[in-house]
This record gives sequence, C-alpha cells and structure tokens, in this order.
Amino acid sequence: MNDSTKDSNVITSDQPLTSEQAELLSSLLNVIIPPSDDGVMPGAGELDLVSYLREQTPEVVATIRQASSFFEFDFPSKSATERHQLVVEFSVTEPEMFNTLLFQSYACYYQNDRVLTGLGLAAGPPFPRGNSVDSGDLTTLDKVVQNAKGYRRV
Repeated sequence: MNDSTKDSNVITSDQPLTSEQAELLSSLLNVIIPPSDDGVMPGAGELDLVSYLREQTPEVVATIRQASSFFEFDFPSKSATERHQLVVEFSVTEPEMFNTLLFQSYACYYQNDRVLTGLGLAAGPPFPRGNSVDSGDLTTLDKVVQNAKGYRRV
C-alpha cells in the first residue's frame, strides 16, 4: 500500500488549527499579551496566529494544539479573572508547553507591523533597510570567529 492510498478516509487540511482552537487560542493570547487600554497596541489574540503557525515546524504546531487542549472550549466566554487564573495554572502544571506558547506568542507579536509602529519602530523586517548581507560568503565572518570569547564558561 503506497502513501497515497494508505489513509484515504482521512480528510486533510492546510489549516493548523480548527476554528474552535483558533478562537480559544486568540482568547488565551489576549491573556498573555492583552491589548492596550488606548487601542494603540493590539492584543496578541488580534494577530493572525494561524498564518504564523503555517510557517512553523510541525512540532511547534503540535505543541500549540496540545496547549489548546488544556483549556475547555468555553474558555473565551469566561471572565478575565477566570481566564487569567487558568493561564497561571497552565503555566505551573505544563511549564514546557507554556514556555513554547509564550515564545511563539512573542515571536508572532513582535513581527507584526501594527505592534512595531505602536512601539515607534518602522514596520517591516529590519533588512534590507540599508543593510545588505552577501549570501554564501562566510569568509566575512573569519575576523569574528578569531576574536577572543566575550564570555566566560560557568
């Protein structure tokens, strides 16, 4: 049996999350990074986490899915205090999963143009604004590699 016929009854999708998981995670992310009171800074849940996750490794997507399974689907309808308490409980009982979610939340958040402009920074990636990197010529790093270590081992 080849791969194309092995699981013919499985319906696949390019969506990393179901709509319920996406809604739950948006609410969860808004607990982690809430919107500013003045509306200048969005909450992390207002960003397009689903598109961001499409660019991540399958392991990251699996961890985010697993993290969403820690919460009941009524999580978004709970009060802010209840959601906060549940996120704190999650961070204590599942620290590794929480840290992955936290890191990915920050990574997604601080790449967003609205967040960057809200922080007074230019929107878009830091390159190529006057900076160029020649691809393939790693000899340009020779001087850096030859430098003494700037840290000490502990």
